[in-house]
Amino acid sequence: MERNALTAVLRANQAYCEQLAQKTTLQSGIAFFSTAWPRLPQANQFREVVVPDPQHLADAYGEATAFFAERGLTCSRWAPAFDQPPDEMATFLDAKGYRRRETLAMALREWPDLPARDDLRVLPARPMRQAYRDTFTAQPTPAYWPTPPWTVSTTPG
Repeated sequence: MERNALTAVLRANQAYCEQLAQKTTLQSGIAFFSTAWPRLPQANQFREVVVPDPQHLADAYGEATAFFAERGLTCSRWAPAFDQPPDEMATFLDAKGYRRRETLAMALREWPDLPARDDLRVLPARPMRQAYRDTFTAQPTPAYWPTPPWTVSTTPG
C-alpha cells in the first residue's frame, strides 16, 4: 500500500509540473523546464531520477546541469524515482548546494468530528490551469529559496 500511495503522489506532482513546463527525458530522469518562468522551482526541475551506481551521480548531475544551462536555466530541484535509494544522492546533492526536503505522502487517521458551521459555505470547484499558473508563477525571493531544494517523498513506516 505504501508504494501505491507514494507512486500516486509522485505522479500527481509530475502532472502539476506538466501544466507549467515542457518535459524531456534525459539519461537519468525527466527534465521539466520553462523559459517563461526561469526562476520558478516547480517549472525547472529534474524528476524520477534513477542512478543505479552512485559513482555515476556526477555524470547525471553534469547531464542535467548542461541541459538546463543550454536553455539559460538552472535546475532547482531533484526528485529521485520511487525505487532510487536517496541517501547517496542526498550526500552528493548536499555538496552541490541543494537541501533535502521530505514530503509525507499519506497518514492514516480517524476522520475528525467537527461541528457544522452555518457561517461557511463550500462551493464546488474544478481544475483550472490558469488559476494554477497564477498561484505558482510568482517569482520566489532569494530569502525564500536560498539554495535550490530537492525533494524526497516518503510515507510513514
